Amino acid sequence: METKYLEYIITIAKEQNMRKAADKLFVSQSSLSQYLNKLETEVGAPLFNRSAKGLTLTPAGELYVETAQTVMGLKKRLYENIANLSYQEHLVIGTTSQWAIRLLTKVIPIFKERYPGIMLEITESFSLPMRQRMASGEVDFCLATTLDADDFFKETKILGIEELYLAVPKSHHFSLIHPSFSCCVTAEDLKDYFNSDYFLLTQKGSSMQMLADSLSRTSGFQPKIFGYMDNIQSICGLVSTGVGVSLIPSSCINELRNVNLYSLSPRLKRYNVICYQPKLMDHPYAAYLAELLDAHYIKTN
Repeated sequence: METKYLEYIITIAKEQNMRKAADKLFVSQSSLSQYLNKLETEVGAPLFNRSAKGLTLTPAGELYVETAQTVMGLKKRLYENIANLSYQEHLVIGTTSQWAIRLLTKVIPIFKERYPGIMLEITESFSLPMRQRMASGEVDFCLATTLDADDFFKETKILGIEELYLAVPKSHHFSLIHPSFSCCVTAEDLKDYFNSDYFLLTQKGSSMQMLADSLSRTSGFQPKIFGYMDNIQSICGLVSTGVGVSLIPSSCINELRNVNLYSLSPRLKRYNVICYQPKLMDHPYAAYLAELLDAHYIKTN
């Protein structure tokens, strides 16, 4: 059930500030403003009064938010009711990274041979929103990437640790001097060689974006951001064509062409984890799925 756009309006009404609402929703302020303008055009009336003090609801906005809250309440009760049903019919699996999608394509056919009656629903998001969905009970299983395994969810197992590399087109002047994997890029290198380059990152709330923020804080290097994108394949394609540079996880480097890769100093790493709702492992089919995911992650990495 897709209700994120209702959540957008509810959050704007609560925060009464577009920037604060965008930060809380892990979206860009421009995207949120565009959505609100589009919605108001569709509704045929302004939902918010704009002033220097912030955003306040119009009568139409009050009606819209009241209805949106009713729908969100119905959704919450629906998921609570589903959670109370036997897990023998339905499992919601959340993913935050491409390695998880590739892993599921290997595991699901094997799982369905033993448990053909279990319906699996796959849903994708970034790390921070997925953490919230796990906490609310919307997701049963989650294959996630996180910077702190202890901070993601109570029932969490680390599958592996993945390094992120600086991906640089081979035509770049740094690549012409340094072959791929020949050196570690330092803070001084970033400032000297990449000060004028565009960086491509995934959206706010993703582990890549959080690592980029961490890199900026520790190195003092402020990258020029080309843009934030929804998937890593788009970033790999743009880096491969020389549009800019990026941080690419080791699980995705095979998708790059004409690109050199370098570790950073200090190295950037993230945890790939599996987490699940409490007591889910009491069900044999859930325990079997967890075993398959664990075993096939090891085989493919």
